[in-house]
Amino acid sequence: MKMKSKYMMIIRNKMSIDQLKLEIYKLIPSQKEIIIDYTNDGLIVSMGTSGSEHEFYIVIKLNENFSTIMSYSVAHKNRGTGLGSKLYDLFEEYIKSCGYKEIRLHLVLTGAEKFWKKKGFTIKNREWIKNI
Repeated sequence: MKMKSKYMMIIRNKMSIDQLKLEIYKLIPSQKEIIIDYTNDGLIVSMGTSGSEHEFYIVIKLNENFSTIMSYSVAHKNRGTGLGSKLYDLFEEYIKSCGYKEIRLHLVLTGAEKFWKKKGFTIKNREWIKNI
């Protein structure tokens, strides 16, 4: 039941979602729509459609006591520009505003370890975790 109440808090937090969208548009001035899909246990945020290259996407799973980034990607053309780092910072602030104190990573690809360490994640018992 706690899971459902946490999920409902996200849906009711409409202004936070609107603010998140505004901040994303400040980072990526684009005509592409920001798409937010709510799932049973989290949300998917993306810019661009499946028919075209996305600017970014992130899949966030909201567990009872922590959140998990299931997937995170920034378009190849934007890698190495700092955009991925700035977007991550926005998502971390959003997750924190929803009351979470910990973020975990579901999968860290080879080559991405440096990025996640720079963002403050550490490995504990073979899991990537950050307390926020």
